[in-house]
Amino acid sequence: NKAFLEEVEQGFVPAEMEEPGTAAVSVKLVDKKNEEYVPPKRKVQAFTGEGMRLGGPTASTSPAPVVASNAAPVQVDDSAPQIRLQIRLHDGTRMPARFNETHTVGDLRVFVAQARPGGAVFDLSTTFPRKVLNDDSLTLKDAQLSGAVIVQTLR
Repeated sequence: NKAFLEEVEQGFVPAEMEEPGTAAVSVKLVDKKNEEYVPPKRKVQAFTGEGMRLGGPTASTSPAPVVASNAAPVQVDDSAPQIRLQIRLHDGTRMPARFNETHTVGDLRVFVAQARPGGAVFDLSTTFPRKVLNDDSLTLKDAQLSGAVIVQTLR
């Protein structure tokens, strides 16, 4: 190690680092141990990629808007047990909703259809584990949807 450092201090490439057939290379050391280290400024570059949404027909880079739950009113009996749901429409819109336990999946389907009129054919499903809600006569309580996130997907 001593010979290595002496050669560097003299301005030569140490013998153990030389490769055969290379010309002489000079080495210059600058003593900066009394200087404060300042890390180089990093050039910040914003994400330049493209935002994509899995399972959706459109790409969205902004947060999905929240639609008021009275967008398509459902007759909710305040004296009866209630269920709160969050519905995610196919366009990414979040729509909180309140139903009675006795409302059916069919009522939920009508609620979603009224929120986005246009006659599009769609499916409703839970998130995880994914379960498609096909039986419109099933009550929300029997379907165990209390507090669930319901996802609308276009066919």
